[in-house]
Amino acid sequence: NDFITWGQFSVGYYSLMERDYQMALFFLKKAEKSAPRKDLQMRRDICRHLSLTYQALDSLPLALGYSYRAAQISDSLLMEEQVAALHRLAVQFDTHQKRLEIEHLTEEKSVAQEQSKQQQLGLATLGVALAAVLLALFFIVRDYNHRMRVNKVIAAQTEEINKQKIRELENSIKIETMQGMLAGQE
Repeated sequence: NDFITWGQFSVGYYSLMERDYQMALFFLKKAEKSAPRKDLQMRRDICRHLSLTYQALDSLPLALGYSYRAAQISDSLLMEEQVAALHRLAVQFDTHQKRLEIEHLTEEKSVAQEQSKQQQLGLATLGVALAAVLLALFFIVRDYNHRMRVNKVIAAQTEEINKQKIRELENSIKIETMQGMLAGQE
């Protein structure tokens, strides 16, 4: 259908260029009827050429009407172009804003990663320090327990030695007492 409309428009346009106004009017009218509503550029061009054809045929009110229609369609096209341009600008602005936001988030991410590395390093240092303190505490407790056992052993040995000295003293007292009794009996 678009191809047929284009063919009719082309025949009408070339007929207008050849100054065959009746033929141009016939094909341009057919193109106007078959032109899709969405193809505003084709409709505008058809209206312009119909205006030129009616102007050449001295039908000035019809030429003026088609000129108005061509102007309205041109205005519609301009509005569409402006809306499209505004939309493109809005998309570019949004893209720019999102790019800035991505850069900001990337910077925040790198800062967060750096902080995370520092925290991990701090935690590792704290862990090593805690392990060293626990190890030192283990050795201190072990040494304390060892000293306590040694002191107990020394105390037990000292007590044993004291008991042995007491027995020896008792034995020597008994011996002296017995020698004294023996001496007394003799």
